[in-house]
Amino acid sequence: MNILKIFVVLLSVVLCNTSCWAEDPAPDCSVYPGAVLNEDESVCVCDTAQGYHGSNVESCVKCIDHMTWSDLDAKCVADDGWVCDDGGTVCCDTTQGKILSAETNTCVCDTNKGLTSSGDLCVCSNENDWHSSGDKCIKCKVHQTWNSSQQKCLDDKGWQCVDSGTECEMKCEKGYKKEDSDNCTACPVGTYSNVNNATACTPCPVGKYANKTGSSACKACPAGQYQDSTGQASCNKCPAGSNTNNETGKTKLADCVPCDDGYYASKTGTKICTACLAGTYSKAESSDSLTNKMKKHETCTKCPRGQYAGTEGSSQCATCESGYTTYTEGQTACEKIKTFNCGGGCTWSWPTTGLTVGPLQNVSGS
Repeated sequence: MNILKIFVVLLSVVLCNTSCWAEDPAPDCSVYPGAVLNEDESVCVCDTAQGYHGSNVESCVKCIDHMTWSDLDAKCVADDGWVCDDGGTVCCDTTQGKILSAETNTCVCDTNKGLTSSGDLCVCSNENDWHSSGDKCIKCKVHQTWNSSQQKCLDDKGWQCVDSGTECEMKCEKGYKKEDSDNCTACPVGTYSNVNNATACTPCPVGKYANKTGSSACKACPAGQYQDSTGQASCNKCPAGSNTNNETGKTKLADCVPCDDGYYASKTGTKICTACLAGTYSKAESSDSLTNKMKKHETCTKCPRGQYAGTEGSSQCATCESGYTTYTEGQTACEKIKTFNCGGGCTWSWPTTGLTVGPLQNVSGS
């Protein structure tokens, strides 16, 4: 009997169709928006591949456009080239120059990239040194300014920028020396620099001076002055009684020459000596020392009585001819001697003789 039962059971297994062993049918996920079967097709889950997410399959929520669900972050994240708010309600296209305003939670043009709105588009503002270059908006480098007429960025005064670089260095103008990339120092008085970005200032040579800081060139000593040392802020004045004949850039005291006879220089630093006035003269002897020659030409001397100088620039006075004289110093011409007849054989000539005998009776001459 037992053997018969076993045989019946085995026979039923062999003869049983597939319906005897069929599993429960897969659930229908189409009734749940955004749901799909899981990998083993046993349950419905939110379709994260399509941006759906949620803990309850009956209420799957889809990420907004331009966001994708991230299992790692367990939230919707912005697609490449987009920026979205944390709530996943607004996304902005950064490839079009837009950013998300934290204040208004709306898309605005990125002013940090020189953009401004033009309808729905962001365009280059061409302000604050931003300018269009092809399809890009480019800002001039720091220490550069956009020049609209030349359509290029120009270096600011005092700066030098390399086209291929990103940095600008301080450009030391003439009259300055470069300490480092950000500092220039004005050349002190008595020195100069005549090239940009000089690393040192040069002392002025003899015959020249620089009386201001930041000099790009030294000036020649003016006429009437000299300088025999380098690196000076001023020149030395020639002594009174001398000049440089109106020439500049003199390098030594010997370049100060005494005035010619008939000329004078009453002040130091005279450019050119002045002719003595008529009635006066100046003269030095060849044997005089240089100092004495200058001393004798500091002023002009009046011609003594009995002598005269009829023209300017006289080196000596002429003696009046017989019968003529000058009655005072510094005269330009002689006049006839005045003679007085005293009577009784008495005569009086002025200034050659005086009164001799007897009272004055008659006067001749005028």
